[in-house]
Amino acid sequence: MDRLPPSQWIAQCAVRLGERWRTVPPRDLEEVAVELWRDEELRALDPQEAASRWLAPVGDASHVSPS
Repeated sequence: MDRLPPSQWIAQCAVRLGERWRTVPPRDLEEVAVELWRDEELRALDPQEAASRWLAPVGDASHVSPS
């Protein structure tokens, strides 16, 4: 797989984040995507996959026991 330039990886990742967080401003989504790009393991993934993996614990509250 060809590596995407950082700006393109970040943009694609931010789009995926925005699909889950529709009310978050694009600038904030981009800042989160930059943080994900800085993670070596996530950066090695497709940007959409990296965002999905990072979002997985946020989106699945079924494993959290009630207080």
